[in-house]
Amino acid sequence: MDSVFLSSVSGTPPAAPALPLVGFPRAGNAVTGEKATRPGPYWFHMMTQELRHIVVAGGLTPNASTLNQVELALKAMFVGVSSFTGANQSLGSTGWQRLPGGLILQWGSSAGGVDMPTPGVSINMTFPLAFPSACFQAVGTLLSTGGGGANGITASSFSQTGCNFFVEEWATLGQGAGVRYIAIGR
Repeated sequence: MDSVFLSSVSGTPPAAPALPLVGFPRAGNAVTGEKATRPGPYWFHMMTQELRHIVVAGGLTPNASTLNQVELALKAMFVGVSSFTGANQSLGSTGWQRLPGGLILQWGSSAGGVDMPTPGVSINMTFPLAFPSACFQAVGTLLSTGGGGANGITASSFSQTGCNFFVEEWATLGQGAGVRYIAIGR
């Protein structure tokens, strides 16, 4: 897709119409004198540039002889990004998934074996994948082997590589208790 025409081209882009009409095109009627819609040079320029920007955003060089560049550009931009398989994920009890748009979802759990029932336990988590920019949020829940509970699990100290979970109070959790988490970032 490129700005290629058969004849009568200009070295500069056309100006937008001073009084643009917005609506739908019509064929016109010779009997009633109704004129057909005339797109005009700015319309052709506008449409060519819109399509050309898709081609460039998809990483392609505009080429007048390749007639499927918009399709190829859209595939390059969205098909590979939105794929939920392969290099975009690591699935397991601890893992991550890249989402379309650049967000990354990660999950995991502490190694367990926290001395129970110690009140005020602080557990540092290391994410399985470093966020390229930042961790936006992390949420922790109780991982219990003894059927007990915990009050006040708070996430803090977010970084690209991990965060800290502070557990206010444990209650009969059993050996191997800990925290499961989900973190989201970019």
